[in-house]
Amino acid sequence: MHTKGHGFNSFPVYFSKDGVVLTVNELSALLKRIIRQLPRLDITPPEFTVPKRANLPVIGQLTKEVSALDTKQDKLQEDMMSRIDNERTDQIANGEIDLYSNRQDATAPELKTGMRVDVVCNYSDDADDSELLMWCQGVIQQVSNGVNIAKEGGGYHKKGDVSVLWDADAEQNELASVSVVSLSKRLYNKQVEGSWRIDVDL
Repeated sequence: MHTKGHGFNSFPVYFSKDGVVLTVNELSALLKRIIRQLPRLDITPPEFTVPKRANLPVIGQLTKEVSALDTKQDKLQEDMMSRIDNERTDQIANGEIDLYSNRQDATAPELKTGMRVDVVCNYSDDADDSELLMWCQGVIQQVSNGVNIAKEGGGYHKKGDVSVLWDADAEQNELASVSVVSLSKRLYNKQVEGSWRIDVDL
């Protein structure tokens, strides 16, 4: 698909080699390797084109019919690209495409001090049974080693928990604050409460 369907020649996917059909595990390993490498590469999508009349030498002047056909093809190309751009814009606006999610590494990174993270927080209102999950941004201030982040009631937060300085949120009428959260690798780059990801620049 990368090779034929969309013109991404950087990652040819072969279903056989030297006349031997590759196994599902071999194909899976190849696809996983591609997924790991994609976020680190700057790949320009190929330009989509509609079929055109062969560009043959012209003797004399083109007929009006041929000129009209060329104009029609150019218009089809322009309309197609416009539809693609509009559809992608709509998908991003509707949440069908998450640009931040698409920019994440395939596996959860090691949590470090100073790293900016997004975390899905629950702003649900128990009074009216509504559910509102939102991405909240903050900076990791400290990563627990099991004995360096104390709990208010005594003891320490478990190893791997992180202390996060949350950004102020005027829309939710929240000032900047600090809290300790557990960022599970199982919830990395998911879309449920407690999910998290790296806060990347677009």
